[in-house]
Amino acid sequence: MANPVGSDAGKEWVELYVSSSTAVDLNGILLVAGNASSSRERELLAGSDQCVTVQPGTWVVFGGEAVESVGVEVDATWGR
Repeated sequence: MANPVGSDAGKEWVELYVSSSTAVDLNGILLVAGNASSSRERELLAGSDQCVTVQPGTWVVFGGEAVESVGVEVDATWGR
């Protein structure tokens, strides 16, 4: 749902599919979300020893710090 009624702070998520024939390293990726009046940058966070690499033909899900509270399982979260 693009913008549900009520507060959705920290509950946003995005799903990416890797269609390439090689793995993609997403460490340090910067996600930018915005609308007509503002934008926000979100840096992908993973455990300090965790590398976020997506294998060919697979999906990865990133989300805010509260997204799991609404039943979405994420591979990594983004910071504020």
